Amino acid sequence: MLGLAATVAAATALGRAARAEDKAGTAAEARLEALRQALADHAKEASRLDHAFRTPIGAAAAALQLLETSGDDPELQAQARQVIARQLSRMTALTESLREAAQRLGDQA
Repeated sequence: MLGLAATVAAATALGRAARAEDKAGTAAEARLEALRQALADHAKEASRLDHAFRTPIGAAAAALQLLETSGDDPELQAQARQVIARQLSRMTALTESLREAAQRLGDQA
């Protein structure tokens, strides 16, 4: 049987171990929550990028269809070409921003 001093020491050690486990568990939960938030943030960004790309793609597709159906109207054809060029420029800028963001994320890892 343990003496009083040994029992108190063992209880103290168990208490410290339990607190350490609680702190470790709390820290792990905090890290898990941070990861969940980061994942949610990435999902929002992916949704934003999806919309950002769909808009110029839709405009360019509509302009292409206009080109195909415009017949011999040079003014309408020129306008459609301008829309396509503008939307391609917009998508190029989006892809450049996406590349820079990916590079920054890679540098942080």
